[in-house]
Amino acid sequence: MPLADLLTSAARGVHSSRIKGFTRIEAVLNQVENFIPVLRLGPSVFVSVPAELSDSQARFLQETVSHRLSKADGVRGLVIDVSALSLIDSFAAKILGETASIASQFGVKAVLVGIRPAVAMTLIELGVDLRQVETALTLERALTKLKIRIVEVE
Repeated sequence: MPLADLLTSAARGVHSSRIKGFTRIEAVLNQVENFIPVLRLGPSVFVSVPAELSDSQARFLQETVSHRLSKADGVRGLVIDVSALSLIDSFAAKILGETASIASQFGVKAVLVGIRPAVAMTLIELGVDLRQVETALTLERALTKLKIRIVEVE
């Protein structure tokens, strides 16, 4: 059962008060729907794009990354992992490109990692220009482009 359905069924019978035009349940469901993992590791921020990226999630991703980069010190790289995406539309592609551009405004180099062949072909067919965005097939290559090394400690 999806998490949103579990939350809805768990919330039945619970008194809900209004918060900025939404009930508590609606607010929680909205947060669950828009959840995008954004992690900081050393001088890098990692974003994992969900398999099905809705327009609201794409905007939420952009806002979350922008906010995170504006508050973070010492971030040199942003890795946007799109390996879970099997399809992409022009709006999502535009948002990902804008997110990379926003990162550069903060002095952060962005790398799009894990673009599937079908997604790459769709981007070309849509005429989406991501030439200003660095890309890498794997996380290791993305980290190399960002000049970040993972050091194994014995």
